Amino acid sequence: MRIMANGNVGIGTDNPGRLLDLRTNTTSVDPLLLIRQLGTGDAAMSFQTTTDPYGFTIGVDGSDADKFKIGTGATSVSAATKFTIDNTGKVGIGTSSPTAKFTVDTAPNGSVP
Repeated sequence: MRIMANGNVGIGTDNPGRLLDLRTNTTSVDPLLLIRQLGTGDAAMSFQTTTDPYGFTIGVDGSDADKFKIGTGATSVSAATKFTIDNTGKVGIGTSSPTAKFTVDTAPNGSVP
């Protein structure tokens, strides 16, 4: 691991090109970033900006049958959910409870919320 004077951190490299640079040079190990929740919460990652809705949060919702979700404007995957994949492979857009292989929840006027 290398921490540069400019704040860049390299794992598997002495010359990181980004704030966090993960590298490997082998066919037996992928440069995997693991986010693991050992308790009862979510395992998630946020991509945020400084303007509303402040980006996206992606991850596994530990309070909703470990569904994979993408949400907006929050630091929790269970808030403002826009996209869901459940553990049976059902995909939902605009819903966190897809009822078929592909479910799109529409607003009363026919537009996608």
